[in-house]
Amino acid sequence: MNRSVKAPVAGAPAVLLTTSVTTYAIGASAATTRYEAENAPATCDGTIDTNHAGFSGSGFCNTSNTTGAAVEFTVSASTAESATLQLAFANGGSGSRSADVLVNGARVQSTSFATTGAWSAWTRQTWTVQLREGSNTVRVAATNAGGLPNVDYYLGAGMTQPPRPDISYAGQ
Repeated sequence: MNRSVKAPVAGAPAVLLTTSVTTYAIGASAATTRYEAENAPATCDGTIDTNHAGFSGSGFCNTSNTTGAAVEFTVSASTAESATLQLAFANGGSGSRSADVLVNGARVQSTSFATTGAWSAWTRQTWTVQLREGSNTVRVAATNAGGLPNVDYYLGAGMTQPPRPDISYAGQ
């Protein structure tokens, strides 16, 4: 949601622009925050590409085709909680791509990303993990030489993005 607030300053109007992350309602009470793979606080062991249609934001993470190549997101949780995570991906390769899901450095699950039929055919994979109160890192790392599928974004229920280091925040 973007908001514009007008306030008088020495007799002339001023405009304060603020932005926030995209929030989606899931069910009756949960809200989900989208973390684009091409934007901080996400990191991509590879390149940010735009050559396959259907992605959101300004691009997607195309990891290196190597074991250990990863995409990582830094998220904040207001309390220690079990959280549902979704990763949007496309795998136009001929076979599945395996990976480990790590939260705060600990492997919590092994997974496999099935082929989606085309690099422009995006789908989501879902996990439930335990987050601690405050800042958390969620890392998905390839366990095979093919790397990860292309990663568009990550959805996390009940979380907020931490402040970006490349943006000045009022009062800081």
